[in-house]
Amino acid sequence: MTEEYIDVQARVKTLKAEEEVLNKLLKESGSRDEVLKTREQIRAVRGDIERAQSRLDYLSKLTALSTVTLTLKEIKDYKPPTTPSFGSRVSRTFEESWESLVVFAEGLVLLAIALTPWLPVLIPAGFVGFWVVRKMRRVTNTPDVVKPAQVGRPPRPVPSPPPAGDGTELLLPTDEGPKPG
Repeated sequence: MTEEYIDVQARVKTLKAEEEVLNKLLKESGSRDEVLKTREQIRAVRGDIERAQSRLDYLSKLTALSTVTLTLKEIKDYKPPTTPSFGSRVSRTFEESWESLVVFAEGLVLLAIALTPWLPVLIPAGFVGFWVVRKMRRVTNTPDVVKPAQVGRPPRPVPSPPPAGDGTELLLPTDEGPKPG
């Protein structure tokens, strides 16, 4: 950028010198054609000077904006940060968790406050919704065909008794009483 600034500055200086020479020629020219040609050249040089001067001003503003001032200071007795210990990490984690809990509780309180004006609308709507859901469940839970409930187990076949006269008794399993084991 500095190189371009110097080039444009030199160009402006050269063009101004050329303009001065043309102005002297204009004063010395005698015929009308010479005056018109010289004035045309002066106009072209003046346009070049203005363009170059505009570019020079633009570059000056850019360099003014790009100036950086840096101040460095040495900190005496500087100790670089150390890796946090397990205890400090536990403490920091607990603090962050506590802060999150507090933010959550605040959010719940604010939600309750925001819903308070709506309670006259929400409570009746809740009762109506509960009643509709209950009716829908009753309608969908009733079976199409009522089947009789089956009580107990189906009867078991009874074994034939052993031949009489040996003095033993036969215990038959029944639906009542203990089962033989």
